Amino acid sequence: MPGTSLSGIHTPYFWFFILQTGFAMCLREWTPLAEQGVASAQFNLGLMYGLGRGVIQDNVYAHLWGNIAASNGKEGGGKLRDLVAKEMTPSQLEKAQDLARECVRKKKRQRVLSRTPPTPHFLYPF
Repeated sequence: MPGTSLSGIHTPYFWFFILQTGFAMCLREWTPLAEQGVASAQFNLGLMYGLGRGVIQDNVYAHLWGNIAASNGKEGGGKLRDLVAKEMTPSQLEKAQDLARECVRKKKRQRVLSRTPPTPHFLYPF
């Protein structure tokens, strides 16, 4: 993201696990966790998309994951969302918000259908 620094909002664990396992492994680990509702994994995916590390840089997906992480209690998620929003066009913002709403609706539908609460299998302490 040109002109925007995300360096102050990530945790040391973000870089530690990327350096230890590589971007591809982190993406494989964090994506299912993020989809299960694990706020730290959502935040980490948002950072990956915002920085373009291990994935093609995409502000829409950075905003999406930061927004969802914030709604799940991850403090840095709101900062990520707000920093990325400054770099987005109104149509990109609208798309990111629509995608976030759809993800939340889909998650609620899955919970209702399964009648079991989500059980994140979180291996990393971030």
